[in-house]
Amino acid sequence: MSNVKHPDCPIRALAIEAKKRLKDNDYVNYNSLDTIDTKNSLTPMEEQVYKKLKAYLDCGEEIINPILQLGDKDYIATLSPQEKQKYILELSNAYLSLKNKMQNAFGNKKAN
Repeated sequence: MSNVKHPDCPIRALAIEAKKRLKDNDYVNYNSLDTIDTKNSLTPMEEQVYKKLKAYLDCGEEIINPILQLGDKDYIATLSPQEKQKYILELSNAYLSLKNKMQNAFGNKKAN
């Protein structure tokens, strides 16, 4: 079903981007995470997410639910509802920031 009413929908843009990656078989080489030049500029939360992400990818597991998989479940269980929301937002921001840094680092290497 076409989304004619909302051609500028952000979900549509994400779907188009995902389809292009599938078509071009253009995926980020996550085995080269250690070669990121921006690794020194990571925040403490990004560093924590990076280590867990690297451990998952080294085991060959896919990241399906980043918040659940990359968060510290024992730590989350000790938090109040407000603190949980704050932690989840920080974790989400760190994951997205790290993902953007990785895409920019690999995108710049492909362009050279």
